[in-house]
Amino acid sequence: MAEYLLSHGYDRVVLAPSNNPAYKQCDNRFDTRCEMLKIAIRGREDMQICDLERDRPDDNYSYITIPLYKERIGEFDFVIGGDSLIDLGKWKNPYQIISQVKLVVFDRGDRQAEVDEASKFWREKGADVVVERFVPKDISSTIVRLESRLGLVRNVPIEVAEYIEKNKLYVDKSIRMEQKLTAKLADKLKELTGERTYKHCLRVAYCALKLNSDLKLGLDTDKILAAGLLHDCAKRVRHVDDPSIPTDSENTPVYHQFAGSVVARKEFGIKDDEVLEAIKYHTTAKPNMTDLDKLIFCADMLEEDRDFEGVDELRDIISHDLHQGFVACMEHQYAYLVNRGGDIYPTTVLAVEYYRDQKR
Repeated sequence: MAEYLLSHGYDRVVLAPSNNPAYKQCDNRFDTRCEMLKIAIRGREDMQICDLERDRPDDNYSYITIPLYKERIGEFDFVIGGDSLIDLGKWKNPYQIISQVKLVVFDRGDRQAEVDEASKFWREKGADVVVERFVPKDISSTIVRLESRLGLVRNVPIEVAEYIEKNKLYVDKSIRMEQKLTAKLADKLKELTGERTYKHCLRVAYCALKLNSDLKLGLDTDKILAAGLLHDCAKRVRHVDDPSIPTDSENTPVYHQFAGSVVARKEFGIKDDEVLEAIKYHTTAKPNMTDLDKLIFCADMLEEDRDFEGVDELRDIISHDLHQGFVACMEHQYAYLVNRGGDIYPTTVLAVEYYRDQKR
């Protein structure tokens, strides 16, 4: 995006790392991220870094920091993503923000209609908004960090990759699976599922690992990683010839979970029954699930890219208790299926009845 702006009329781009951002979780490696930026733009006079937020408290709302940035670097246009424009009404004091700066918005390509609607809305409110139709390569910092944990440092400049590898920035020492194995697994999964599903699988693995850590569940991280990565490994597989797959699941939205357990075993060499079981029921749920089963089921629903009504409430519930979060997720899914109409897979009905009986 910076390169694009510099080739379309701007003479300088200021990169401003966030420290304790108000609306998202941050890894709090501010100095490390600044160092990686320095490496990435070394020798560039048309790009600079502003570390204004280094020593700031937690109130890094844009309406507060924009005037501070102006004091430091002068007048500027504020560059944001299309998703940020869509959600601008949820920001703290958005009307104050639009009175302070011109917004330069990069449409990410998949939400163009929503971006256009949001830009029209804010222009009517007095905002100066310019939407750039340039769609940058789809790169997520979360995906970069996750792949780094698997021994795959890519989608960053070579010098930055070397810095990440040398300093072992995102290596999780609790993950004992050999790096070569996980890297090979990740590449094979990407080839089998396609880019979009692959990234979803990475986010699910990350969500599950984080919940395990935050809730102090003490589950085996290798098993979490394997189940999270491979839960959708059969998403694009139409048929797997195996007697363990229920015949009534064929041509249904839940077929991939049963087929996935088989593909994980045959194609990826997964032999652990707990991992295979977590994959096998990550969509329908089932009675008497293990903590690993519940974790993968919930991570699939709550990974950071999910954006359905009620997702934040579910994330809040599970942040305190895995079982309560699982039951809430299961009930939410069941209510959605009932409202949608049509058949509901029998295992889902059995699971709902089982946990309702257990609650009573």
